[in-house]
Amino acid sequence: MEAYDMVMRHLNDEPSKLLLLLGPINSGKSALLTKIMDQEILRVIYLNCGLKDVSTPELMATELRNQARKLPSMLGLQFIKLLTSQLGPVAKLVHSSTNLAAVLDAYEHLLEKVPPGQQKPLIVVDEVNDLTRWKHKDVEKLKSLLNFLRRTCKEKERAHIVLASADFFMVSWLQSKGLDATQRRVEVLGDLTSDEAFVYVCGGKVRNRKGFEEDWSGLMAQSEGTLALGMTPEEWKKVWSVCGGNMYLLKNCVASATQYNSWDEGVAQILSKPQMDVSKALKRPKSIHPPPDSTGPRIWEAKHYKAVLRLIAAHPYHAVRQEDAEDALRAVGIAEDVLADEVLLSMVEFNVLSLRPYSTMAHDIPREAFYKTEWGVEVKDSLVTMRSPAHLAAALILEKKFQNEDEAERNRAGEGNRQAKR
Repeated sequence: MEAYDMVMRHLNDEPSKLLLLLGPINSGKSALLTKIMDQEILRVIYLNCGLKDVSTPELMATELRNQARKLPSMLGLQFIKLLTSQLGPVAKLVHSSTNLAAVLDAYEHLLEKVPPGQQKPLIVVDEVNDLTRWKHKDVEKLKSLLNFLRRTCKEKERAHIVLASADFFMVSWLQSKGLDATQRRVEVLGDLTSDEAFVYVCGGKVRNRKGFEEDWSGLMAQSEGTLALGMTPEEWKKVWSVCGGNMYLLKNCVASATQYNSWDEGVAQILSKPQMDVSKALKRPKSIHPPPDSTGPRIWEAKHYKAVLRLIAAHPYHAVRQEDAEDALRAVGIAEDVLADEVLLSMVEFNVLSLRPYSTMAHDIPREAFYKTEWGVEVKDSLVTMRSPAHLAAALILEKKFQNEDEAERNRAGEGNRQAKR
C-alpha cells in the first residue's frame, strides 16, 4: 500500500518528472502497475516491451499506433466532434503505421486536446530496458522517442510517463541519453525483508491490495509435495542465505525443492548459475559479451570485479557506497585515461554488478547504508550490490576462499621472514 500511495500521489499531481520504477524480477512491480491501471483504466496507455516486440523503431511505432486508438476516448465525449475535424496526423497513421516520427506527431496532436482540469493521461512503458536493443543506426530515432517522453511530461505537462524495469543500469543508461536527475524521478521496489520472505514461503498474515490484513497460505501450501517436504528452521536459513527476499528466486527454490524432494537440492539449483556467473567474471571477463546498446568497450578487468566483490562481501549490509567502490578500484589500479566511476559503470553495464539509488519505497536495505554524515551534513550516495541474493551468496562463498588464500600467503611470508633471519 505504501508504494501504491506514493506513486499515486505523484500521478495525481501535474506532470513534472518521468517516473522510473525499478525493482528485481517478482519484486511487485507488475502487481503495483496492475493495481494502478485497474484504478486509472480510463486514462492509461500501457505498453509492455517484454510482451510486444519493440526491438526496432518500426515495431515500436506499430505498437504505439495500436495504443493511440485509446487516446480520443480519454478526452471526453464532448470533444469527439471537435477531434473528428482535427485528426489529420492521426488519420495519416493508416498509411504510416511504422513511421515512428508520424506516430509521435499524432500523440503530440492528441495530447494537446486534453480538456483543462481533466486528469492527464498516463503512459506506462513496462520493461523499458528492451529499448537498449535498438541498433546503433537507430540512435537518432531512439533520441526522438525519449525526447518525446521527456517533453510530454517535463516540458509540456501533457501526460504522466512511467517507465518500469528490473534493470538498475537503466538509471545510467537514461542519463547517457540525456534524461538526467532533473527530468526523472527514480523509485525502487526492493526485495522482501526476512520476515516478509518467510511468510511468503511458509504462510502467515499479509495485507491485501485494499490494505486489510488477511491470511496467506504461502508458496509451500500450493503443492502437496512441498507441504509433505516441510521446512525446518535450519532449512529456512539455507533458503534465505541464497534467495534472500527475492520472490522470483524463492518461487524457483520452492519448485526445485519439490521436484527433488530436498531443500538442499532446491538451494543448490538456485545457486548453480550465479556461481558460474561470478566465476566467469573473475576468470574470463573477456568472454562476457557487451549489451546490445553498449556505450563502449569493456574497461574493467577481473581485478576490478574482485576488489568490489570483496568489499561487498565484507560490508554488514553487503552493499557499498559508490564512492567507496570507486576508491577500491583506484587502489587496484586503473588505466590513466579512465576514471574510476567509468570502470564501475562498465561493470554495471555488463551486468556483473548493480548500482542502486535510494528510495523510500524499498525496505530491504536500511536508509543508513545510503547516507553518511560529513561535517554535520547528511550525504547520500547510490549503493553497489551484487546482481541478486544468489549472486551475493556465490560471492560470500568465494570470499571464504579468498580469506584462506590470504592467510596462506601471510603464513608463507612469515615463514620466509623467519628463514631470512636464521
